[in-house]
Amino acid sequence: MHGVRCDGTERRLDACPHFMWDPDDDVCDHTMDVLLECHGGEASTQGATEEECTISELRQTLAAQRITLETQNAAIQTTTQNLTDRVEAEVTERQAADNWERFQWQTALTTERSERTTAINTLTSRVNGKC
Repeated sequence: MHGVRCDGTERRLDACPHFMWDPDDDVCDHTMDVLLECHGGEASTQGATEEECTISELRQTLAAQRITLETQNAAIQTTTQNLTDRVEAEVTERQAADNWERFQWQTALTTERSERTTAINTLTSRVNGKC
């Protein structure tokens, strides 16, 4: 059922105005399931739907389901954020390691270049001094 609009006077869920009742509808999936079991006018989420449940009991059950889903959603968001933070930290750490390695190579190359330049200058001085 989609677009269910109950005013609280209905004795059965299917008496509430709604857009459709289509078990093959692609919009519905099991994240939207609600199960009710009525005992003496009280609803719980443990068994099959009973037509005698009042709409107010259904609303209470749906509110409890919503709170549960919101709690689960918050936990998922927290877990996702923690994983994202961990990945970002690992990327940052790897970039820092790469930068440090690059710095060490550049320093080694600069040192080697400086030593070669000194050696060339020394040889050039000796050759110029003999000529």
